[in-house]
Parts: sequence; structure tokens; C-alpha cells
Amino acid sequence: MESFLLSAFKMAPREDFRVYSVKIDGVQCYRAAYGMYPSMDETRAAMRELPQLFAIQKPYYRSVERMRSQNRQ
Repeated sequence: MESFLLSAFKMAPREDFRVYSVKIDGVQCYRAAYGMYPSMDETRAAMRELPQLFAIQKPYYRSVERMRSQNRQ
């Protein structure tokens, strides 16, 4: 995660990223979120324009509420 973020910060503003934790099968994991968009159409359009470094990570969209609910599990 640290290596990815250091590379990512060279391509996009640091403040556009959020790192959050989530438990998966009882194991604490960390995920990076990039950008916030007001609509699903804008989210999909932004995903089509991602730099290669981001695109190869197989990104997917999540609502803020979904990220929060995962963190409470």
C-alpha cells in the first residue's frame, strides 16, 4: 500500500486519496479510495480516464456509506 501511494501521489494530488480499513474474514486490511464524485455517471467517466497505475489495480466504485459500513463490521 505504501509503495502504491508513493507512486500515486506523483500522478494525482494527495488530498484526492483516502485510506480506510476494513476487516475481511477477521483480518484487518487497508484500501485506498481516489476521488469523490457527485453522480454515478461522473464516477464511471472518471474511471475510464484513470492513469495506468490505477487502472491495473482493478478499481471499483463504492459509496461512502458502503465504506463506512464495511469499517463497522
